[in-house]
Amino acid sequence: KHSSEAPLFNLYSMFHSLILYTIFRAIREDGDVVRSVNRNQDNKKITSYHRLLMGVAFFDILLSVGLAFGPFLQPTETEFPYAFGNQKSCTFQSFLLTLGLAGTGYSACLMFYYLLVIRYNLKERTIARWFEPIFHFVPLVFHTSIAIG
Repeated sequence: KHSSEAPLFNLYSMFHSLILYTIFRAIREDGDVVRSVNRNQDNKKITSYHRLLMGVAFFDILLSVGLAFGPFLQPTETEFPYAFGNQKSCTFQSFLLTLGLAGTGYSACLMFYYLLVIRYNLKERTIARWFEPIFHFVPLVFHTSIAIG
């Protein structure tokens, strides 16, 4: 018989399993995006759209990894279930999570890309030359500076 204080299957472990399943599924789907862009590289020219999409996928993978290992990287002093980390692992996790949020910045830049293409009919060459450097600079510098600071 099991005591009521330590059930074999509690609500927390069920919730954590569901979150892990969702996170690893997101990682797999982002990997599919990366593979499809690489396949496209063999057949066609890689455009600004593809590079921005790769940025979204890459940082989404970082965020998902940070979320997946979150409960394990917390310091053991927190008495959080499954925690076996220390202060440095907790700091590393917060760095991953903050840097992973750059995917939202890339998503915003992707929306501006669509605006430039659909509304203003800009050509790929113009976007790649004048706008794409800004599209990469803003999320990278902003989220990296927050993650380091």
